[in-house]
Amino acid sequence: MSWYENETYLDERPKCPKCGKAMELDDIDYNFKGNQDEYWICDDKCCMSAFVKVRYGKPLGISYTDEDGNQVKWERL
Repeated sequence: MSWYENETYLDERPKCPKCGKAMELDDIDYNFKGNQDEYWICDDKCCMSAFVKVRYGKPLGISYTDEDGNQVKWERL
């Protein structure tokens, strides 16, 4: 497996702020090792998504978005 295949820098999966279930990794955009954007989705019917910005191997924060594209929560990590 290559270094870029499903490698997340989070210790655990983010929890959906609406239903409380663990979110699933949907996609990772890589710029280079340690610099990536991770996209998470809730498989439940609440249609929430999360965006994690990773820079220099450290997750900076998580932005949670609802089904209409509105940011509902921001967490600094």
